[in-house]
Amino acid sequence: MERTHERVLRAMRENLGEGLPKAIPLLAEKAPGLLLEHGRSWTFAMPEKGALDERTRTLILLGIALATGSESCVKAMSHRAKRLGIPKEALLETLKIARQAQANAVLGHATPLLDLGPRHPPFGSAIVGKAGAGAPPRETSPNNRAQLSPLPFGGRERSGHEGQL
Repeated sequence: MERTHERVLRAMRENLGEGLPKAIPLLAEKAPGLLLEHGRSWTFAMPEKGALDERTRTLILLGIALATGSESCVKAMSHRAKRLGIPKEALLETLKIARQAQANAVLGHATPLLDLGPRHPPFGSAIVGKAGAGAPPRETSPNNRAQLSPLPFGGRERSGHEGQL
């Protein structure tokens, strides 16, 4: 069966309903070949009989759309998720995962900032008051800080806040 841009548009309307991005009908009108290619790419990435079920694929695409800031794709995948009956808890978990992915990206981009070298106090060292008039501030160290408690991934946080981020 040959796929035409009209069939792709019809399938996307059925699949996404009100979540259909505004660009899709415009593509059908102004660049039908590009819409046809988009439909082929969708079928390649989200095959009916793939290793992942339809709900999982939708949640992955929703998470990526959230993390990359694609508002039209978030809207489309939200409508798709509703149509598939994906529970609110799964959608919120997807949001948390996407948020963590973005936080990881921010930390990864911070390498130049974090790799400042020995001339700066180590991150995590607190500068506390002055030892006396005209004296430079002194750094705290693990030996003179308040008792610390471990956090996941080796982080440290003051007692009384264990497990809170």
